[in-house]
Amino acid sequence: MITVLFVDDEPALLDVSRIYLERSGELKVDTCCSAGEALELMNERSYDAIVCDYEMPGMDGIAFLRHLRLVGDTTPFIIFTGRGREHVVIDALNSGADFYLQKGGDPRSQFTELIHKIKQAVKRKKAEISLQITRYSVERATEQIFWLDTRGRFIYANEAACTTLGYGSDELLLLTVSDIDRKMNREAWSLLVEELRQKRESMRSSTHTRKDGTEFPVEITFNYFESQGKGVIFAYSRDMHTWAESRGVSVEIRERCREITGLMPGPFMILTSDGRVEFSNRAALSLLGYSEEGLATGLYLQDITEPAELPMMMEILSRAVKGEIAPPAPTAFIHKNGSRLPVLVSVLPQSDSQNVLVGIFITPQKEGRLDRYRILFEESLEGMMLVSDRIVECNREACEIIGYPKDELRGRTILHLSPPYQPDGTESSIALFEHLQSATSVNSQSFAWHFRRRDGSLCRVRMTLKPIYIGERKFMLANIMPGEKG
Repeated sequence: MITVLFVDDEPALLDVSRIYLERSGELKVDTCCSAGEALELMNERSYDAIVCDYEMPGMDGIAFLRHLRLVGDTTPFIIFTGRGREHVVIDALNSGADFYLQKGGDPRSQFTELIHKIKQAVKRKKAEISLQITRYSVERATEQIFWLDTRGRFIYANEAACTTLGYGSDELLLLTVSDIDRKMNREAWSLLVEELRQKRESMRSSTHTRKDGTEFPVEITFNYFESQGKGVIFAYSRDMHTWAESRGVSVEIRERCREITGLMPGPFMILTSDGRVEFSNRAALSLLGYSEEGLATGLYLQDITEPAELPMMMEILSRAVKGEIAPPAPTAFIHKNGSRLPVLVSVLPQSDSQNVLVGIFITPQKEGRLDRYRILFEESLEGMMLVSDRIVECNREACEIIGYPKDELRGRTILHLSPPYQPDGTESSIALFEHLQSATSVNSQSFAWHFRRRDGSLCRVRMTLKPIYIGERKFMLANIMPGEKG
């Protein structure tokens, strides 16, 4: 599974884009609305690729890219934007972008091309990393590793081989296998090469001779590889005198992780599959008003989550237990003193030898101006929903029209509430993407839409989408008026 971070300051487009990209089953996509949020997510986990818009408030896409390259982050980076001026393309590529792709046109075509570019960039990066890792691991391996040609001449010897035998690398490459293994004369080597050509692998014990003439017993595994008609023998040699039982040296990974996360400045928790708080770092305890002693008495997700938000949080936990990584979700925790704490949670599946665990990164949020709109929401005669990547808020009329209680409507996406196809035969995901793009470009878009109610029935509405800002955050305001029932 390829993990992708999709950055765009149009939050309403993010969920549709994520669904498009994840449709093939080969990509797992996290989304965020700014370079700042992206950097926070990247502090918590790594991604195989980044897809980023160019024009964003604050740090634009190219400035974000330059920052990553400046700090040594080489994650494949694709600029995906509606701006197509030549100097922007040149600037992006000169700054280290892997590809530049322009938005617009048929959504199917542009997302098919984007998926292709992501796979291509990730494949290329993985090949580079694999080569670097292979070189480093071979050179730093504690086992002695040799490459030889079919005539028994050394082509390569790693650091352990040179150190153990007492030769410099340049000295060893002037020798043949019989110089370090007296049993391996020309006839014995020819027989081994023939055996390797047939079986591709062989293991045997022997004695190696150091530069100073001392000898030591070894166990050697030989492998045969052929490229462009030439054979290469890989030999892995272990000094039987100094080989130690590596299984006796173990690291308590779980305790090390606790030590590291305990020092993290941001709130972090580890939950068991039933919602029990297994571990909480100091920042999370401080945020929620609990002590380590209080944690020891038993604390559960339902103890710290606002009741209206608990079903969504339990669903996120359930999905994480299955290994799924949900996008960051807005929710609300409850402080020990009863006060409400709006937060953004990001989950990461964990595991130890006995349990399935879920790590939760917590980002405190400010209510901002959302409170000022609640009265207007509730009193409006139209259905109203405030949408980011998901429905953040909705009024009673919206719940009545769509047929869901508020605690179930919040946290869902418009697509989750829609049938697969609209009445004209267009896929809902394609139609919604086009409407969101239009609303963004012309500042408002009104259209007919079908929702699927909780009881399975269809309802036709007139939906108007309008981009709005609340503080520095961008939302899509969706007004819905009921039409004929389907």
